[in-house]
Amino acid sequence: MKLLTGSILFISAPLLLSGCGGGSSSSPYDGTWQAVYPSLSAASSFTETKEVDCSTPAATLIIENASGTTIQTTTCITRLYSPSIAATATTAAVPRTLLSTSLPSVTSAYIGVGIAPKATGSGNFDVLHAVVNGISFAGECISTSACSALSPAGVTLGLTR
Repeated sequence: MKLLTGSILFISAPLLLSGCGGGSSSSPYDGTWQAVYPSLSAASSFTETKEVDCSTPAATLIIENASGTTIQTTTCITRLYSPSIAATATTAAVPRTLLSTSLPSVTSAYIGVGIAPKATGSGNFDVLHAVVNGISFAGECISTSACSALSPAGVTLGLTR
């Protein structure tokens, strides 16, 4: 029995270490990418009484077998201030004070991509197909490090690594 248990472990260990039976993808696009969907970005704005501070970092996209999904988010926080009051001949200046800070407002873009080899005689670049929040995008990968796609409305999606 000990021999059987040892044999099973000896045979199955390489399979477990290779990730569910081994094998490797043949796609040169597999790996970690950064996805950027500029239309998601919200501009920050600042006035004396209101600040809207927004951040839209690139989303990490793991491509495996030439496809992958990710979510890119924009997070905005709004801060409201009382206005400052300038000094007069009889009063001191009053600086603005923070009245409230909103909870973060998050907007998301759900991104799915697939990269297919170029068809024979159809150009120099492989083809990128993507869907962002249900809208189809099509484009090209100019290298195994950069791809770009457009929606029918001209909205862009960029991938880099």
